[in-house]
Amino acid sequence: MAAKIFLTDSQIALYWIYSHKPLKTYVVNRVKYIRRVFDELEAEKISTGII
Repeated sequence: MAAKIFLTDSQIALYWIYSHKPLKTYVVNRVKYIRRVFDELEAEKISTGII
């Protein structure tokens, strides 16, 4: 697999990912999950990115 693309129609989700402000526990857990998935894919040498 050369690449994976994550799509979202939610500007809120993108805000969460890039935010430096304190977030609620649920949001923090969702962002951690998204980042973990990206890290796992990168470890497998699969290119990733948020557009």
